[in-house]
Amino acid sequence: MMADIIAEAGDEFALSLEAKLLKLDERLFDDVIYRTMIATPGRRNAFTVAYYGLDLGEPAVTKRILAWAKESLEGELTHLGNPGYDNVPDFRHEWGEALVARYGGPPTTAQWQNDPLAAGLDARLASAYYKDVYRFAIDAAAKQPKK
Repeated sequence: MMADIIAEAGDEFALSLEAKLLKLDERLFDDVIYRTMIATPGRRNAFTVAYYGLDLGEPAVTKRILAWAKESLEGELTHLGNPGYDNVPDFRHEWGEALVARYGGPPTTAQWQNDPLAAGLDARLASAYYKDVYRFAIDAAAKQPKK
């Protein structure tokens, strides 16, 4: 029951606690990361939370975050390159915003190639998303206050 409450938080602290639970019993707590990631929309940028989890360096967490990302991104493939979805908040926008937060602007080619999320996905999926995510990263960077 406590794992359910933790997952419902949908944030970075939940992932850090869940990493400990997975060390205790990976089979018993198999779905806690997934439940945390699906709890993030409306509360946090899911990709900012995902990057935090990937940065923990815990293989059990990484595996589950990448599985969540693959499933989520495959579910929005019809949005790619479709201007009708440009004003619809979706994972392309969130990923672009998270990349700007992570790299200080749209990712360079080298940053994209070495990005733990993009590199962790299969090449087909990461490549399909690159153009749209990069475009939304440019938009997100333009909205940031000037220093």
